[in-house]
Amino acid sequence: MRSLILILFFGFITSICYSQTGSELTEKVNVYNKKGDYYFDRNEFKKAILFYNLAYQKDTSDYFSVLRKADAYTRLKMYPQAEMCYRIVFDRNLRVNNTYKLKYALMLLNDGKTEEFKKWLNAYSEVVNNEIESENYLVSSDKRLKLYKDTAIVLKSGAGKVDSFKFKIKYAGYQFKRKTTGEDNEIYLILNNGDEYSIAASPANDFKFSFQPMEDYDLIIEREDIRAEDILADKKLTLKQQEQRFLNPPPVQSDLLKLEKGMKYQFSSGKYQIPPEYLNSLKQLAAQHQNTDANAIDLTALVKQLQLSSGEIYTIRFAREVNSKESYKKVELSTVTLNDKNINILGQSFVLLLPDRANENFSIQTDLEELKKDFNPKRNAIVIDNSPLFKPETKTIEKGSLLMTVNTKNAAEVTPENHMSGKDISIIPGTEYILTLSKPGSKTNDDNEIFVPLTRGVKYNLSSSRGTDEQYKEKLAEFLTGRKGVELANEEVIDISVLSKELEVKPGERLSFNLLPAKKFGKQTTPEGNTTLNIDGKAITVTSNEKYSVSIPYSTAGKINLQTDLGYLEQNFKPDDYTLRLDTASFT
Repeated sequence: MRSLILILFFGFITSICYSQTGSELTEKVNVYNKKGDYYFDRNEFKKAILFYNLAYQKDTSDYFSVLRKADAYTRLKMYPQAEMCYRIVFDRNLRVNNTYKLKYALMLLNDGKTEEFKKWLNAYSEVVNNEIESENYLVSSDKRLKLYKDTAIVLKSGAGKVDSFKFKIKYAGYQFKRKTTGEDNEIYLILNNGDEYSIAASPANDFKFSFQPMEDYDLIIEREDIRAEDILADKKLTLKQQEQRFLNPPPVQSDLLKLEKGMKYQFSSGKYQIPPEYLNSLKQLAAQHQNTDANAIDLTALVKQLQLSSGEIYTIRFAREVNSKESYKKVELSTVTLNDKNINILGQSFVLLLPDRANENFSIQTDLEELKKDFNPKRNAIVIDNSPLFKPETKTIEKGSLLMTVNTKNAAEVTPENHMSGKDISIIPGTEYILTLSKPGSKTNDDNEIFVPLTRGVKYNLSSSRGTDEQYKEKLAEFLTGRKGVELANEEVIDISVLSKELEVKPGERLSFNLLPAKKFGKQTTPEGNTTLNIDGKAITVTSNEKYSVSIPYSTAGKINLQTDLGYLEQNFKPDDYTLRLDTASFT
């Protein structure tokens, strides 16, 4: 799904607080958290997160927006991000609606953090019990019964025992429904004072509008970082620094364009593409605007088009420049035209919001007729700028990565939530897997593929090299010392490959690993179980149907290692139950 949002620019649990002794958290209402609620109700949680970010940036005391963002992250199963939101609020010891403790507890349960779940469930239940026992809370026992119901959650502990927890769910807060208004097929314009306009789509089902600034404006186009994985994974940041960046995450890509005063710009979103005839007409017109006088205005004529990436969120901000030297001058009247409706923009920044549709392009053009009418070739020179909105992402080896995909060779099949990154990766296959390495051939354009079998239940480490391969080989030699060969009494012998493979990374090489079930290669496999990926210490359970993509950074002189985790092997496999097949051959 391709979607485009235009947004206005405004310039580990350290302790668990069961009491609510701090100041009361009051709900703030502004155009941004209202829009966040609107998209949340439509299950468009990424867009909701973006608006909750803006709501907090507009009012840094709006911690309700941070809690709403936690809800959205939980729905996306992005539990570390949700946990960050909750602890930002709870660490301030604010008096928060008790239902958020329950939401936090259930999120921790979904993330497999059973002990933390129990603590926050107890914190929630303590408040509920106090409310129920209060003589003044509800006079009528009938009303009390309507307000609460009993629910049991059954958990299996690590020892196989069953723990039961009984608690109350408060209807009034837990299942509340936000009510917002808005139509699916409309375009929204929001001024920074909160005024909002909505216009229906054009007859061609595209969204087209124009903007004629009479003051200096910046057009800021960004691809937003909704997942904020890099912030959470950056071990160099303090908890406070992580929090600050998480609440105001920097974009993945950004571009800034200056809009010339008096020039009229045309914008469109949808199937429309800029025709080559337009560029030819612009070049002919530019030939007339070649004044080299020192006092001539350098008039930039834009020809820009952005192909939207599937699953990404984009913002386009029209930010009014404030020049202190000219602040005494009268504010001029700029105009936005949506279809046949003119909206006056007086000294404000603003946002245009498009509905969620399969928008394929976003384009910017100069209105040629307005240019001919309002700008004199004797006084205004033209520079044509048709460079890409975002500079192509050129990844050097120092900042590059190799890609590993799970259950697919096609990284485009992977949903954005399942794109991960980390330096240290481990794999515990739930079924027999084949690890393939794709490496470009030296004399042809065809890839060389190397196949490495992985045994079910064995832990393998795949990472950028931190030490030397000799260190691992020494541990391997110690591990093998004293073993009795391969003739075992047990008929069900597990053939475990103990691997020690290393690959030199050369500058400019394109490398990718694919983790695929062996059945895809025509081999009968043992019954399937879930596979575990561990990325920089975070364990992720992957079913055979789920597709993941993991990026691993490496350096120019770096090496890529694949090794069996000997400690895991010793702890989880009895020597009499398996044989060893030592494979230390090079990848290539």
